Amino acid sequence: MTEPIIATGDIGDDRDHRAERVQELYAIVQMIKGQGSSFGYPLISNVGAQLARFMEDCGDNLTDAQMEGVKLHVETLRLIMQQKMEGDGGPMGQKIVAGLALVIKKMTGGAEPAPA
Repeated sequence: MTEPIIATGDIGDDRDHRAERVQELYAIVQMIKGQGSSFGYPLISNVGAQLARFMEDCGDNLTDAQMEGVKLHVETLRLIMQQKMEGDGGPMGQKIVAGLALVIKKMTGGAEPAPA
């Protein structure tokens, strides 16, 4: 087993172990998605759900571009926690979710992401 994912850069930089790291991250994302709202952070749950769907659609063998999309979501989750953006994050939270949806849309060739 590899070391835990401790930094965004660690997620997929090692192509030999990328699929394993993606699976580890997916398990963490599922927990975040399920528990964010329980602790007063539904925005975390929404972004986590969006990331989980994106990862499911991409599979374990993400391209470098798809990994950048994953990293963007992870960094966004960190930012939400650092800024203590409780609830739905208000207007800023809506902009965050919409912006990430546009990133996913671009990476999936224009397919509309499912609502979070």
